[in-house]
Amino acid sequence: MNANKLSRPVLFLLVHGTWARNALWTRDASPLVRRLRSAFPDARVERTCWTGANRFSARLAGGRELRQKIEREREAQPGVQIFLVGHSHGGSCISYALRELKAPIDDIVGAIYVSTPFMSVRLRSDHRALFLALLVGVAVITAQLGLFFAGRALFMLEQPGIPGSRLVALGIPVAAMGILVAVGVIFARRQRIYAWFAGFEPLLRRLETAQAPGCASLYLRSTGDEVALALGALQILGWASSRSGSHLADVSNRISATASRIWRHSAGKPFIVACGLALGFGIAGAGAISETFGPGAVAWIDILNPFARTWSLSVGGWAQVSIEFTYRLLLGIGVLFTGLLLVLSLTFASMLALNLFAGVLALRAFGRWDPVRATFLELAAEPVPLGAHTFVHVDPNPEDPDRLRHSSAYQTNSALTVLVDWVRSRLAAASGAD
Repeated sequence: MNANKLSRPVLFLLVHGTWARNALWTRDASPLVRRLRSAFPDARVERTCWTGANRFSARLAGGRELRQKIEREREAQPGVQIFLVGHSHGGSCISYALRELKAPIDDIVGAIYVSTPFMSVRLRSDHRALFLALLVGVAVITAQLGLFFAGRALFMLEQPGIPGSRLVALGIPVAAMGILVAVGVIFARRQRIYAWFAGFEPLLRRLETAQAPGCASLYLRSTGDEVALALGALQILGWASSRSGSHLADVSNRISATASRIWRHSAGKPFIVACGLALGFGIAGAGAISETFGPGAVAWIDILNPFARTWSLSVGGWAQVSIEFTYRLLLGIGVLFTGLLLVLSLTFASMLALNLFAGVLALRAFGRWDPVRATFLELAAEPVPLGAHTFVHVDPNPEDPDRLRHSSAYQTNSALTVLVDWVRSRLAAASGAD
């Protein structure tokens, strides 16, 4: 088909990316615009603007504005063949606009996505187990801190000292009790939380751009693009968030299943109660020892040794020795299990922190600050939409000093040739269909 004899009018709409309202590649003097006007002299090339803010709301608004622009062009020039060219998150605006356009969209002959990240956002399949794991983790760590400082406070009340420090020591156990009560209330109302999770779906459908667009599309991506490195880092964060969250949920499920089996056993309830009392006694005893004798390792070994007598007020009779021996033995066992529980709790807390950090940072990179939802979401940035596609990977000239700039890499001759040839093929296909 001769490019100078277009069967129908052609319009190119250029959509800039984030923080790029005055993007040079959309200007009349840019290599892209000059190449389009040279190859298709009868076509119109226009730039469309949106705020360029790195927020989902800004991109959704940009998509609405682009959709309105397309509808106005349809009314003003029926039969116009429209090509949409979006760079970076300008491609996200195109995806939102195509999703909102009224069918049919045959006049959208093609969409060209230049280094566009396609966002896939999903509610985690194990979100309920992860939620319960968070509750368990908060409850266990809070109970440990509360019991430890309760033991310290009991010994401080019996010793002369500054009243203010006693108040602080008592304040931590009281605060821990308040947190535990709040956790219990949340657990009792967990069905409402699950319903709240279900309400995520409409939001996620609005934010996602990874569903394949409804028209023919070209995807251009370059090796010399520093944003590709950022997307790779984001993928690693998403993977870390997914794996840590899965491990948390798996640990929570295993603990819950084991506890349920023990509880159903005839001796299960007394066993669990006894273990709870022993752990509570050990944690409180550790707090008392740390307040009374300090954190020195020698002092702790001496105190917890059931065969030592350094903690005896006096040596008097087998009864007193037996009581002291039993007390030290139980306290030592309790502190030992307390240390083990502390290690497990710290590991659990580290995994939880990794999941929270990775999820929040991944969502924030796309312009949304929502730490609560981010904990229960899986977010990925893909080079192409979901499904099977053919995309062109442009290898820029290594001598080009701008090869690591997000926009300049796509103004090389190799990238522009791919783009123009693809537009010609689409116009030929549309002409043949007519």
